[in-house]
Amino acid sequence: PFAPRLTPLIRETLKELKKDRDRHGMKLVSSFVVWLVLGLTLRRDKNCIAVLDWLVSGCRWLSCRLPQQLVSEGAISHARVRVGTKVFEVLFNRMVATIQPLTTDFHQWVSVAFDGSTGTLPDTLSNRDHFGKPKSRRAGEASAYPQLRWMSLLAIGPRLLLDVSYGPYAGKGTGERSLMMRILNRLHPTNWLFMVDAGLYSFAMMWQIQQQDCAFLFKVSSHPKLPVLQRLPDGSYLSEMTGKLLDPSRSTEKRNAWNPQTLSVRVIVYQIPGFRPTRLVTNILE
Repeated sequence: PFAPRLTPLIRETLKELKKDRDRHGMKLVSSFVVWLVLGLTLRRDKNCIAVLDWLVSGCRWLSCRLPQQLVSEGAISHARVRVGTKVFEVLFNRMVATIQPLTTDFHQWVSVAFDGSTGTLPDTLSNRDHFGKPKSRRAGEASAYPQLRWMSLLAIGPRLLLDVSYGPYAGKGTGERSLMMRILNRLHPTNWLFMVDAGLYSFAMMWQIQQQDCAFLFKVSSHPKLPVLQRLPDGSYLSEMTGKLLDPSRSTEKRNAWNPQTLSVRVIVYQIPGFRPTRLVTNILE
């Protein structure tokens, strides 16, 4: 069912990255390896050999010459390394591009949301060097496996994954806000409504979304000061948020330069019985 849309994208991606040149007689050609990796994500209940057999099971009746085990598991691992990860990154971006533009689902906006988590990686030398092992609860000990942190951007209406950013679990520039800013800097939408949950508030992120002519709806804690400038008929009120943004043009190697900025926002306060009041901040002012 995926072939009509994915097959031409796979061919274009392999040709662009010069991964489409396979030796004569090779069983695990690059295009089939891509399908095999996609099959591994669909059939996580099976190992590599079982997924390979599942993919070709519909073709076995055409010929009796197919052996019971086509290739070894080691050959599959080598083929995956040969194809590399860049193929799947480019293929993902091409796939997302085919669903643009997205249909608006909230007035003139497309509602999108950030979400993230952490994952455990195989304990290989390259993973340990790049991602590292975070500290465990036991003092002075590291966790058993390397871990990564990832953030994703989802289109809520059609439930589509639009972009993913990942990095080491710990270290400078690998926090959730940093990964979210990477996604924002890669995308250039004009009519998206970014919804961000509590704990991910960032004035810099709000400013970036505003500069891209998009809307935001942030859930904020009681810490940011939001004075009442004008009370609106529906009970919400207009306010201003201030923050400092890094100015790379004035920064030096030893010191960063910051510019103060102000955002006009609308504050919505609501309370579910039995819970504390909640504040939502948006740049949709009317």
